[in-house]
Amino acid sequence: KMGKCLGDKKEYTQAFEWYSKAAAQGFAPAAYIIGYYYENGMGVEKNRAKAFEWYSKAAAQGNANGQYMLAFYYENGGVFGVPGVFKNLKEAFEWYSKAATQGHIGAQRRLAYFYSRGIGVEKNNDKASEWTSKADALVAAKAKRNATKVSEWYSKAASGDANSQYNLAIAYRDGIGVEKNNIKS
Repeated sequence: KMGKCLGDKKEYTQAFEWYSKAAAQGFAPAAYIIGYYYENGMGVEKNRAKAFEWYSKAAAQGNANGQYMLAFYYENGGVFGVPGVFKNLKEAFEWYSKAATQGHIGAQRRLAYFYSRGIGVEKNNDKASEWTSKADALVAAKAKRNATKVSEWYSKAASGDANSQYNLAIAYRDGIGVEKNNIKS
């Protein structure tokens, strides 16, 4: 949690240290975030080879975000200039499948695309529709949860709760569970 808090405050170098400690203890979400930091040069020198290495560690530990990013690298191959990582659509399909079965919406959408086009797998429109439906259902459930949160914040904000007022402002600013509205935010 400390790493997330620091990362939110853009103190990326210090956050990177905390994430590294968590990853060293086998915490897969931290390994994924280290990969993300390397990929984007946050608190460390941008290095896609190291990003791939950390995404691989997270993926091997069952982290859906790590699996998704590994699949993305294999789908796009040499575009990122990572030594030894080449376009491998079958491998991309396998990693997208692992992330998708864990409920990763982006991976579910990529699987639907792969099935619809026969990329890395035999073309199968039924499976493409199935994965599209699963992704749509998760998006709808997430939107419903966000709308419920906003409703709760609105009620508490009306009674003067500062934290709820802040959360409600962010919801309006970012369009979370409500239509974006900079005036209301």
